[in-house]
Amino acid sequence: MDRPIVMTSDKTPWSALAPGIEMQIFHAEPATGIWTTKIWMHAGSVLPPHRHDGASEFFILQGEGVHQESGPFEVGTYAFEPEGVLHSPVPAVDDIVLYMTSYGPGTFLKPNGKELYVADAEYFSKQLAMSALGRRTKHFMLIRIWSLFRKRNQNVDKLAQSDGMESYDNFMVPTENRAYKSIEALPGVGFKPMNILSSPSVWSATLRIEKGQSLPGRRNTNLCEYLVVKGSGQYATGEAFQHGDYFREVEGTYGSIVAAEEVVLFVTNHGSTRFLEELWCAGPEQMAKLAEG
Repeated sequence: MDRPIVMTSDKTPWSALAPGIEMQIFHAEPATGIWTTKIWMHAGSVLPPHRHDGASEFFILQGEGVHQESGPFEVGTYAFEPEGVLHSPVPAVDDIVLYMTSYGPGTFLKPNGKELYVADAEYFSKQLAMSALGRRTKHFMLIRIWSLFRKRNQNVDKLAQSDGMESYDNFMVPTENRAYKSIEALPGVGFKPMNILSSPSVWSATLRIEKGQSLPGRRNTNLCEYLVVKGSGQYATGEAFQHGDYFREVEGTYGSIVAAEEVVLFVTNHGSTRFLEELWCAGPEQMAKLAEG
């Protein structure tokens, strides 16, 4: 059996992204342009205006607020942002934590619309390779000094009430009250499909494993990423995980996952997963049928 890569929440370093905004970088692959992070916006911070030069999606783990182009959000909200959209500054009235995967660059913009800098897979891979001293220095400049000298940013509340930029085909959907769709061949396992993309070929969902139940062994055709939203569990090969951790599987065959307590995972699958013994195949087509059912 192949073994997953597990990045625990308590040991994965936080890196500064912008004043008052930190990130845990889980994955950055310049060859494909894919990058995955957990972003923590401290209360009073503002994410600069930006352009999505690649599609992205995110899932709210903590906090609530208003995204000018998409509407209000809360814990459990899922959002998809297509390639090419422009977004207004995003204010954080309170702490906000979100999990995000992007399929191309994001360009931060100055107030006059000119480029500030590009955040892409290459940028994030360099951040991953940064020395501990370099990371601490950047953190001190963008987080520590910001927190020491900040005053309540009066613009945050104004931004939260502004009209924002032109609306696009991005969407934001609260999902906490959606029901999990059960799979007869996978007892104790349920899915909430979030989105299915054709280009790139990706599907995302929240996956629940009931306490004492397991996600059977499976074979992936491509990269599959998981963020632990709730609970704890362990692979048959011994890798353990708990709330807040990230793990990923590349193309290959993986052992079962047993839930020590109820487990909820946010899953981004860049292909399809076929469960061993031909139990079921989880691919874009199957996810679309679940979403319709």
